[in-house]
Amino acid sequence: VGLQQELSLLKSNDIRFSGAGKNQVEAEVPAQLRLPNGAMFRFASFLSFMADSANEICTPATKNKAGVAALKFQGTVGKRERERISQIVSRLKKGGAFAAVAIHWGIERQTIPTPYQVSLARSFVDAGADIVIGHHPHVLQGAELYRGKPIFYSLGNLISPLPSNSALFHVDFSRSIPVSVRMMPFRISGGKCNVL
Repeated sequence: VGLQQELSLLKSNDIRFSGAGKNQVEAEVPAQLRLPNGAMFRFASFLSFMADSANEICTPATKNKAGVAALKFQGTVGKRERERISQIVSRLKKGGAFAAVAIHWGIERQTIPTPYQVSLARSFVDAGADIVIGHHPHVLQGAELYRGKPIFYSLGNLISPLPSNSALFHVDFSRSIPVSVRMMPFRISGGKCNVL
């Protein structure tokens, strides 16, 4: 099944998504939904290329080619990268929406985030993101509250044929301020999640 067919399937079933599209513009369109309290929630998902990462095998969307939304920062967050991040977050926050960012990054099986992950996540919060959620290493990595906003560097796996420890996180917000974060640890074994 090609990317276009997969995207059509999501759209036809009213499944909101972000991070892939028929071109770069479509791939970067944030998903959005109206919360029960009337607030707008928007999230964007990106692949972040790093020189030491297997992520480089993924196909980034271009002006004329389907693929994934990619941050091609090559492991550094300088002035130009911060300007790009500010543009992304401004789009997410339009109209006072709650802004979530998911980033596919990091080094597989490494339990400590790289300095680049920390710099990139904090740059998104500095630009106004309300939460940053990382994934890809297939293991749990650290989390932090930075400037009062939660950053989860890697959530690990939910379902996997490989045994590992992981967790689910529940974050309660009042407006865009986290008021509680709860963690439910579990062990993946035999393709099943067993709560610890």
